[in-house]
Amino acid sequence: MSTGAAGKPDTFPCPRGLHIMLEASVDAVCPFTGAPDSYDIEVEYVSREACLEALSLASWLEKFRGVRISQEQLAQEIVSTLKELLNPEYVCVKLTGSHGRVGMVVEKCEDTSPAEEMSPI
Repeated sequence: MSTGAAGKPDTFPCPRGLHIMLEASVDAVCPFTGAPDSYDIEVEYVSREACLEALSLASWLEKFRGVRISQEQLAQEIVSTLKELLNPEYVCVKLTGSHGRVGMVVEKCEDTSPAEEMSPI
């Protein structure tokens, strides 16, 4: 098992091609109003060589408590970190929250599979 580098979630070796879905929650602070924001988060990925240790993901998400970050920036930060740690074939993060009386869903997905090379004609 790999301990999270620089306070990042832990990973462990796993078979390629596993479709994994995790659910958690994360709290942050709205950078515009200073109000606390709470989000439900869904993480989905297809493994290439490593899997995410679920409890360490929850612990890592605690680092955003009290941080002024937009929902969009938070989704990007989580996807970037997971891509770096897992090198997945696919990764998607969905954050669902509300801002006053407005519900908002932000989804950031990336297919990291190498593009298939086209054979010359």
